[in-house]
Amino acid sequence: MWAEIAHLSGSEGLTILLTTHYLEEADRLADRLAIVDHGRIVAEGTPNELKGELRGDAIQVELNDPQADGQAHTALHRVPGIWEVTVEGRSLRARTDDGSAAVPAVLIGCSALLGGR
Repeated sequence: MWAEIAHLSGSEGLTILLTTHYLEEADRLADRLAIVDHGRIVAEGTPNELKGELRGDAIQVELNDPQADGQAHTALHRVPGIWEVTVEGRSLRARTDDGSAAVPAVLIGCSALLGGR
């Protein structure tokens, strides 16, 4: 299916409207992207333009307890250089200027929430 979409948009020159939650797919298949939040376009541009707007490195860890949202936020506020902390279920995501320096501190700060992982 993805090959056909790529063929139609590339070789045939058709405009394809594709909805996906997977940014890797959008990056691979699209010349232009629009990110929609609650029915409103919040960002648009080429994949490279949008990626260029992101500052820093992304960190993602899986928590042992899906109810640990508040504890994870509290633990990460103690780690210097962490921002954009989000917790959805067991998935914790954050951004930092230096991922290699921040990951050990994040893991130590959230060790009780990670269940030994």
